[in-house]
Amino acid sequence: MDDKPYLSDEARLAALGRDQPLKRNFNVTSLIFMGFCTSVTWEVITSSMAQSLLTGGSSSLVWGFLASAIGALMIAFSLSEYASIIPTAGGQYHYVAALSPPRLRRFLSWIAAWVTTWAWIAGALAGFFSSTMQLQSYIILFSEGYVYERWHTCLILIAEVVWCAAISIFGIRWMHRLTFLGVTIHLVGYLTTMIWLLVNAHPKNSAGFVSTDLTNLSGWDSNGVAWSIGLMGSALSLTNWDTAMHLAEEMKDASRDLPKIIWGCVLISGLLTFPWVIALMFCITDVQAILNGPVGTMAPFPQLIYNISGGDKHATIGVSCFNTVLSFTAAGPSIMTATSRIVWSFAREGALPEVIGRVNRYCDVPIKAIILVRDGELV
Repeated sequence: MDDKPYLSDEARLAALGRDQPLKRNFNVTSLIFMGFCTSVTWEVITSSMAQSLLTGGSSSLVWGFLASAIGALMIAFSLSEYASIIPTAGGQYHYVAALSPPRLRRFLSWIAAWVTTWAWIAGALAGFFSSTMQLQSYIILFSEGYVYERWHTCLILIAEVVWCAAISIFGIRWMHRLTFLGVTIHLVGYLTTMIWLLVNAHPKNSAGFVSTDLTNLSGWDSNGVAWSIGLMGSALSLTNWDTAMHLAEEMKDASRDLPKIIWGCVLISGLLTFPWVIALMFCITDVQAILNGPVGTMAPFPQLIYNISGGDKHATIGVSCFNTVLSFTAAGPSIMTATSRIVWSFAREGALPEVIGRVNRYCDVPIKAIILVRDGELV
């Protein structure tokens, strides 16, 4: 007799009325690493910090990040409880279906499913767009005679999305190994950017400025409203940590280990990123110099490194490239994979055409769901 207090993965799925068409390629380590790669907390702040600095200032970014991290952790604890009971790819909409009154179950879970689906598609698009703009910022800064055109951005974005979709389709058997590369890039970039900024940025802001500065260039008369708007940058950096939830049917011992992955990803990301945010605020002494630079509005972090280094090409690209490299290697394919599983699960329920809910027997992935997600992001 099995002395485990948990059913086997297949037995639990069968008890929930689901079969096991996907292979379980992931474990605790690979999925928590994937969570780091998809939430890319400090990397997201580099692309969204301009808004926070203009609408709230340093205090909004520092204390706003701390508040956002605590809020995200509370949500993660709550969802972890449900995930241990209902470890399915549908995630949130399955939890809503289980907890709703029978009379409203179908309607509320349908709403939750569409909200989750579009939130992931929009989040994935934001990540791809950010890395695309950062790549293009290097061309603007260091290619003499280059004239920026919006259709150039579209072509780079299309190439990146197609590339990540191809990895999601043909590389699923190796994606758990790819997450190890992704978390290495994530941590090396974390240390490199923080140390380089602290060593090279002179002069630095005072501790009082970092903790209390409140800048209101939002157009709102209320400083409180401006400060709250500045929270959006921090909140954006704490999304997509529920990756593992939507890959629950592809991990081993999901009921036991999935909750630890969900809240562990948020906790570790919050603890690591908070000192990084503080270090960043010590080093940004002239916000207008960043925003008025050639690429300040499209890629503020490369502009910051460009300004501090005096326009040095190697320093600018070498210190700020981690977001783009991560997006093309591990983060992009991971986001594409997680988003496609939500769409696949939704189609399996009959809410989308049945053909989208099929798993290709050669690649062991829902190819049509991945293609639909790719097309949704390009649209």
